[in-house]
Amino acid sequence: MGELGLAPSKGSVWELPTADPLNSTQPVLARLGDGIVLAGATSDPKLAGVAAFEQGVVSEAFLAGLDHAGNPSWSRPLLAAGLPNAVAVTATQEIVVVASYLPDLTTVSPFFSSDSIYLGKFGATGTPVFEKELAFATGTRVYALGLDPAGNIWLAGAQSNQDDFPNESMLLAKYDGAGKELFSKVFPHDGSTCYVASLSVDPAGDVLLTGTFNGSFNLGGDELKTQAKFGDSTSLMPNGFAARFSSAGQHVWSQRFGGPIFDLGGAVAWLPDGDFALAGKLSGAASVGGKTVAAEEEVGQAFIARLDGAGKASWVELTNGAARAFAVDGRSLHVAGSFDAGAYRQERDLATGQLLRSSKAAAGMPDAYSVALDGAGSAWLAGIYATSADLGNQNLLNAASGVFLLRLDRAP
Repeated sequence: MGELGLAPSKGSVWELPTADPLNSTQPVLARLGDGIVLAGATSDPKLAGVAAFEQGVVSEAFLAGLDHAGNPSWSRPLLAAGLPNAVAVTATQEIVVVASYLPDLTTVSPFFSSDSIYLGKFGATGTPVFEKELAFATGTRVYALGLDPAGNIWLAGAQSNQDDFPNESMLLAKYDGAGKELFSKVFPHDGSTCYVASLSVDPAGDVLLTGTFNGSFNLGGDELKTQAKFGDSTSLMPNGFAARFSSAGQHVWSQRFGGPIFDLGGAVAWLPDGDFALAGKLSGAASVGGKTVAAEEEVGQAFIARLDGAGKASWVELTNGAARAFAVDGRSLHVAGSFDAGAYRQERDLATGQLLRSSKAAAGMPDAYSVALDGAGSAWLAGIYATSADLGNQNLLNAASGVFLLRLDRAP
């Protein structure tokens, strides 16, 4: 087995039959008991939990529970779902998954969406609690999911109106544990891009979120207005934003981050002491939570930051590539993404942000989109690669557009 921060052993990396051979269909992960739950899409009926797909169907969305050894203990198709965007597990080990509502697809691709959202809830062994359509009058995409201690469900993403397409506005909604809407809010926005990429719920039920916008909008405090522009033109480039809402959905604070070139908000996670981690992309002279850094200007750099509960940064670190997701083990911050020299995971000190170690591919440039820690402290990552990749165990993966699942084990 692999040592966390070094190379995975042969057999601790799996290639998942992709749903779309031309495009990435990256899975999402969450801890489930001593193992993980995996939500994604596949062209393999067995992985989806059926003997065969219906006639004409090439691939299906699916949900599966895996033990520490990577063996599926159960799996089931999500027949009404498009590509799952997020999965989470409640304190009572119930699984919640969100995707676009697309019951008539013959193949699953990241490019298919609809006006409605698929919301599913399942027991720890995959038994359905409910599967339902959340219907909206206009195009709605949910990218972020979080659960509070009572089992309430937070969803966030973007909504666009056909009369104003492709302009987007931010969506934030809360549902109870039975999937009944408690509230749904759309925040008007005067630009083309405005979406939530990630959210995290603290033990008191407050929610943090981060995303990207170009233009201006108001979440309940001061107006957030893009500073980034395309050269000397009036065309707006994106900045990032972060915000905190109470458990009742009331605005606590919100802030823009970035600078005059372009910036993105990608991941957010509460930390055990009430601070939070934030990640995304910066370019040029950019500010996050009151701290200013100098990122590469043309392609930008990933950033990882630690902020207090009021949104003030204690440290901001830059790294090449993209930072996409977090997992926290109390000692360090695990960052999934695509970094220098084929690295797909970084482990950073929570107090200082210092890079402690990274996990690197022996060949190829894998890109990890999701990370979760299981009951044994092993880190699981899921992501994509193009053409080929060796994640460090002399086990070459080959596909035009490949999907991988990987387990990294901490040294004794």
